Amino acid sequence: MTSVDAGAPAPARASRRTRYTLIASLALNLLFVGTIGGSIWAFRHHAPWSMSGVNSHLRGFTATLPVERRFAVWRATREERRALRPLRKDVRTARAEARQALLAQPFDRQKFSAAQMRVLDVEVIARRASHQLYIAVADALSPEERAAFARWRPPAGWRSKRNQRQDESTPPQSLAPASVR
Repeated sequence: MTSVDAGAPAPARASRRTRYTLIASLALNLLFVGTIGGSIWAFRHHAPWSMSGVNSHLRGFTATLPVERRFAVWRATREERRALRPLRKDVRTARAEARQALLAQPFDRQKFSAAQMRVLDVEVIARRASHQLYIAVADALSPEERAAFARWRPPAGWRSKRNQRQDESTPPQSLAPASVR
C-alpha cells in the first residue's frame, strides 16, 4: 500500500495555452531551420540569380571543350576580351568613387547620387561589352558545340574554380593548349 502525503504540492500541469505555445514555437523553429537549410541547398546546387542564364554559363561550357577548341575560342575572342579590360577598371574606379562619396563627412547627397549614376552608366557599358564577348564565343562554337551547350549543366562548384584565374592576358589553364601548360 502506498501512502500519499496530503501536504505535498501536486505536480504542476502545463496549461493548454502553454502547450499550444510550445507547439507553435517548435513549428516556427522547424520552419526557420528548414528555410536556412533550403537556402544553403539552393546556394550549393544552383547558380546565383546574377549568374544564371545563357551568358554566364557559356564561358564555363567552353572549358569542357577539347583543348584545341578551347584555345581556338580563346583566340577568336581576343579583341572582345581586350575591350573589356579597361571597362572593368572603370567599373572598379567608379565604385571606389561612390564609396568615397558615401563615407565623406559631411555627407553630400548630390555628390553620392552622381557617383551612383556614374557606377550605373559604367556598369551598363561594361555589360554591353561583355555581351559582345558572349556573342563572339557563341559565334566561335560549331553548331554541334552550341547544341551540346543547350544540354550542358554546370557542375557544382564551377564558379569558384573559374574565379581562381589571376591574369586576363594569358588563357586560363583549362583553355591553354598542352604545350603552354
